[in-house]
Amino acid sequence: MHQGDGRLRILWILALLMVIPLALGIEECAPAMQPSEIPCRVTSTWNYPNACNAYEAILYNDSGSNIQNYTLSDLGIYCRWNFNQTELGTYYYNITSGEQGSILVYNDKMWLIAILLIPLGMAFLFIYWANSLNEDQEPLKWFMRLLSLFMLFLLYTGADIVIKDNPQYSELAMIFNLTLVTWIFYLVMAAFLSFFIYKIFMSFHWKKKKDYEDGILR
Repeated sequence: MHQGDGRLRILWILALLMVIPLALGIEECAPAMQPSEIPCRVTSTWNYPNACNAYEAILYNDSGSNIQNYTLSDLGIYCRWNFNQTELGTYYYNITSGEQGSILVYNDKMWLIAILLIPLGMAFLFIYWANSLNEDQEPLKWFMRLLSLFMLFLLYTGADIVIKDNPQYSELAMIFNLTLVTWIFYLVMAAFLSFFIYKIFMSFHWKKKKDYEDGILR
């Protein structure tokens, strides 16, 4: 009888030793986490008078709606619960003991910001190219300027995508107001296009006039 109790106790200890590494294998939650880093562990350092499972972590989304409740469990001398929300946004939690906190879930897409530098660089390249052309290539000069404007439109479009995918960049939305830029882009493009067509016709007209003055008949 005592031998059976001893074996049972040994099995219980072995099971506990197997569970502890699994719990510790989940990383501690930081104030800002990427979806690939979730689930993560929230460990409380409060000195709870009762057992951990007597407390709950109540989770809210950024609109204040209660989306999930977690029962705390033991982690050595501490209490913990596992955060498992991967949808982008800010989450707030209140533990029934009075402890509070928040976790931001975001996508780290800094490479997208680097890509945004490509249309910006192309815009400067087209402007430089346009200014380096000769006067007799006026239509091509204005076409290069029109392309530089189109690159800026691509820049704002890419910035709008980055802002929507990354809540931490939401303050930039006022700077990269895509709707306003779109209207400005279309108006300026229409003006440039009209002027471009005008310059082409005028270029042909002046060339024909110059050929006539030089005695060249075509």
